[in-house]
Amino acid sequence: MPLHSILTTILAEYPKAEIEPFGGNPLANFLRHQAADEVQNALGDLGAGLTVDGSAGAGNWAVVPWISVFDPAITTLEDFFDCHAYQDNRTSIALQIHHRGAAHAV
Repeated sequence: MPLHSILTTILAEYPKAEIEPFGGNPLANFLRHQAADEVQNALGDLGAGLTVDGSAGAGNWAVVPWISVFDPAITTLEDFFDCHAYQDNRTSIALQIHHRGAAHAV
């Protein structure tokens, strides 16, 4: 599935999904697995050694779903990583640079 399709699917389906039970939800699983895998594939050779994670929350729905890309050799809770986060108004996606839990939109 092309990256554009993945991002727009999440944007379109998240408002409906988050009113359903979280456990075992297909969209939450899609974010964690297929979406993260497709972002990793889209990076191609540039993604060698990078880790891609996606999440809709941990036990409950997150206010905004996200997909992050980071280098585990240098990324800790105190380092930078990039993240595609869906805005809480559910109308846009932002590429953000995070540092120690603070987001800086670019």
